[in-house]
Amino acid sequence: MREVADLVAQVVFEAHRTIEFHDWVPLGAMKEELTLAVRKPTEQQLAYARNILAKPEDAKPYHRHEEVYANRVLQMGESPDEVAVILQAFRIGDLGICTIPFEVFVEIGLEIKAKSPFKQAFTISQANGSYGYLPTPAQHKLGGYETWLGTSKVEFEASTKIVRALMSMSERLAAGVDSATGR
Repeated sequence: MREVADLVAQVVFEAHRTIEFHDWVPLGAMKEELTLAVRKPTEQQLAYARNILAKPEDAKPYHRHEEVYANRVLQMGESPDEVAVILQAFRIGDLGICTIPFEVFVEIGLEIKAKSPFKQAFTISQANGSYGYLPTPAQHKLGGYETWLGTSKVEFEASTKIVRALMSMSERLAAGVDSATGR
């Protein structure tokens, strides 16, 4: 514990020596609500989920979490068709911060960082809610539990729409647009 604490303290001390302090930096913040379609199970998926839940308690499961996911599939079938999520973009001088209410794939954070108009940028995930995993469209094609219905709840193109909205807000903040008036 002391070894790690000493290492962290040394790195912080060295970084502190290179910090450039400012008397003033431009600040800005924007919030936008984005409506996304909710994924819905097919009739075949619903029937499969019902069959899993109808199995006797002593039946050997195909997957250890099959009942959890069967319940999620049924819940998704009854959920609203759309969900409105809150996205935010902040400016602190040359730093851009974007917030997303999902567990974000690293590719999305790296895309935001690469496209950001700010010198430095980062993403905060699970901000203003938690709507499950947010895979990229390419990840949806590959599959994996993060893309399963019930784990990933919104449309396949959600990450593309979210990045587009965040970049629009970031560009307006970088241009000095007043976040209150939009001008």
